[in-house]
This record gives sequence, structure tokens and C-alpha cells, in this order.
Amino acid sequence: VHWLVTTGCATSFGGDDDDNDNHHNFINAQTNIWGDTALHKACIRGTASKNHLKIATWLVDHGGADADILNNKNQTALDIATEMGHKEVAEHLRAHTLVS
Repeated sequence: VHWLVTTGCATSFGGDDDDNDNHHNFINAQTNIWGDTALHKACIRGTASKNHLKIATWLVDHGGADADILNNKNQTALDIATEMGHKEVAEHLRAHTLVS
């Protein structure tokens, strides 16, 4: 999942929501030295292509991504999207983030 996010392969995402319960832990895994989740990575890439907006949206709406997870810099995905100037991603995350 994290590789798909980094490369922007949004077409690899989709399918039934029934299977997503098995993937929440994997999607929310903090896999790099910065403690970023797949959602953090999608927000770093932001709108570099529309695929990253699609990926961030899918991760939150269907993938079970927790928008409130803090990385090692105490940043949520919303913090990163805002800092990077990815307005469309940030707008979508505001509706799903409890930590500000």
C-alpha cells in the first residue's frame, strides 16, 4: 500500500469495503523513519498528480486510514497537506481529522 501511495497508483485501490477491516492496521502502519503512514505519504505528494488526491480520499473514505495519527514530527496528514499547499487534499481531510 505504501509503495502504491508513493508512486501514485490510484488505480490499484478500490474494491469492496467488506475487505477493508483486514487492512486498517497495515494502512495505518508507520513504516519509515519519520513515522509516516500511507495517508501522510499521500499528503506529502498531494496534488502532484490527481492520483494522490484520489489516493488520500480513498484511504480516508474506504481504506480505514486514521487521519489523526501523528508522525514523529507531531504532524497529522492534514498538517502536512496544509504545509505543502495541497488545498484539495487538506479540504477533504478537515472533515475527517479530530486533532488540529
